[in-house]
Amino acid sequence: MRKLKGKKGFTLGELLIVVGIISVLVAISIPIFASQLEKAREATDAANIRSQYAQVMTDAIDTTATINGKERYGAISLKQKKDGWQNAGLQANLNSTFGRVVGSPAANGSAWVEFDGNVAILHFEGGSGSSSGESGTNTGESNGNSGNSGGSTGGTGDSAGSNRLSDVLNSAEKITDTSSYRGTLLPGKVYQIGDSTYVFRWDNSFTVDGYTRFPDIGNAFVKISASSAVYTEDDYKPNVELKMVHEGDFYQSDTKMYVRKYSESTWWIPPEKDTNCWLEIRY
Repeated sequence: MRKLKGKKGFTLGELLIVVGIISVLVAISIPIFASQLEKAREATDAANIRSQYAQVMTDAIDTTATINGKERYGAISLKQKKDGWQNAGLQANLNSTFGRVVGSPAANGSAWVEFDGNVAILHFEGGSGSSSGESGTNTGESNGNSGNSGGSTGGTGDSAGSNRLSDVLNSAEKITDTSSYRGTLLPGKVYQIGDSTYVFRWDNSFTVDGYTRFPDIGNAFVKISASSAVYTEDDYKPNVELKMVHEGDFYQSDTKMYVRKYSESTWWIPPEKDTNCWLEIRY
C-alpha cells in the first residue's frame, strides 16, 4: 500500500488561530448587528407614530376640540427592546414634529398622539419602567414618573400623583351653556365647559348675572386634561434648565395641587417661590 508523501494537514495550533480569529469577528459583529436591529425597530415605531399623527391631525382640521389618538385608534405598541432612544436622529425628528413629548420610549411600552386644540402631543407610556408620567403623571405616570413612569420631561408623578390629578378633573363643575350661566367663578376652581376642562385663572372671583356676561374662555381659563404634566419637588433643580413648563401643567406638593397659569421659559421654580405663574387648585 502506497503512503502519501509531502501531504500535510493543518496543525492544532493553526486551527486554534483560525478559530480565535473567527470568534473575534463574531464578537465584534454581534453587537453591531444588535444595534442596527434595535435602530430598525425604532424606525418602525417612529413610522407608526407618524402614521397616527397624520390621522389625528387630519381629524383636527375640521375641529379645535381635543383629538385623543389612544381613544380613537388605540395605543401604538412599541417594537423596541431597549429603554430610551438608540437613534438620536429619530428622536430629534420626532421632537421637532411635536409641540410636546410626554415621557420617554421604553421596551414593551406604547405611544399615542393627542391634539389638544393648540399643539400636537406625543405620549409614551408603560414599559419596563416608564409609565407615562403624565399619564402617570399622568399616569402616575403611570408615570411612574411618569410613575416614573413619566420621565423627567413630563413630570414625575407616582400613582398618588395620578390619583390627585384624577381628583382634580373629577371635581369639575359642569357648565353646559355659558350664555345662560349665572353664578360666581372662583380662582383655582375647576370647570367643565363643553368637552374640555378648565381652571379659572383670574386672581379674583367673577360673578356672572344679568348685567355681566361670561368671560372669554381663552383669557379667563387655563385648559387642563388627563395628559397635563405633573411636577413635584424632585423635579426642581436650581439653576438647571429643564424642558419647557407649559400652561396647564401641574405642580404637586404634599398636600396641594397647583396649575401653571403661564408658560414663560424653561427656567422655573415651585409655586411656593413663584406665586405669579402658579395657581392653587380648589377641589
